[in-house]
Amino acid sequence: MVQHIYTQITKIYITANLRRGKVLGKMKMRFLLDSLLITALLLLIIVSGCAKQAPRDTLPDQASTIAADEGAQCEEKWMCKNEFTKALRTSSCSFEQESPCPSGCIEGGCVPGSSVSVPGTKPQEAPQAGLDSPTEEKNSAVEKDGSSKSSPSCTPVWTCLDKKRIGYQLSSCKFTKVDECPFGCEGGRCSTTAPPKETVAQEHIVLADGSKAIGLLGNTYIDFSQKKIFLLDVPEHDVKIYLYSDTQGYPFIKALSPASTIWTVDKSIEGIIFEDCKPSNDKLSSYADLISGQTLCVVTVEKNIAAMGGTWLGAPNTKTVLSWKLFS
Repeated sequence: MVQHIYTQITKIYITANLRRGKVLGKMKMRFLLDSLLITALLLLIIVSGCAKQAPRDTLPDQASTIAADEGAQCEEKWMCKNEFTKALRTSSCSFEQESPCPSGCIEGGCVPGSSVSVPGTKPQEAPQAGLDSPTEEKNSAVEKDGSSKSSPSCTPVWTCLDKKRIGYQLSSCKFTKVDECPFGCEGGRCSTTAPPKETVAQEHIVLADGSKAIGLLGNTYIDFSQKKIFLLDVPEHDVKIYLYSDTQGYPFIKALSPASTIWTVDKSIEGIIFEDCKPSNDKLSSYADLISGQTLCVVTVEKNIAAMGGTWLGAPNTKTVLSWKLFS
């Protein structure tokens, strides 16, 4: 179009030059033709400039279209912008509401143990190491008591639902990320070590018992498992008893064993139980003096525990009666 205008003006210019002497004066015709030529050149420059500028005006719209197409591909959610920062990625793929995660960021949440201000919640230290601060998922959250009632006043925090389960309480007072604690839950944490096993006290029954007067002075022998008490000949005896004459005035009965397997306790034979005669290295001896009101404890040849004792006034004699028990 510009070329066409320029051609027409040129033709007019030539034709006018041929006729200028016939129609107008020489000076007037020249001035008119020069004005037309200048006008044509200005039009050519203006039209050319507009033609070049038009594509530039379309670029912003194209860029906006491309940006819009790219932004539509992003899902709005919390993400880890880097190892120690979480941020909300918008639909335009930009990041907003950046929050630091001193203990690290995993799957869009701060690792518990760090105090982080999250929009809509109060800063709270998450006590359970190794667990993510979960996203509030309405579909997966449940009430602690199983009801549908919710309260907006709860503080997000890890807590124990009972002695065996842990969960993350949301601001809506619902629970998510509920998990079992194999070793129990206490103080908002899963225990990492198994509790000590409860020790059940072994019941020790009395295999045999009885009472008998000593009967003889000097040495007599005892085998509790065979119920051979105060005899002169017992091949595999548990303990030897030596009774002094009461005229000597000794207030005790001498006890001896082939090995360090006897000791005394300050408790009467009537109330004695197995735990009273539980052996320990600092008590065991090969001899002991049994006095009235005490009990003689004996580790038998069969590795059972026997107890013997009695009461008397002054020095014991052949009529003094001793009672005994054999525990399993």
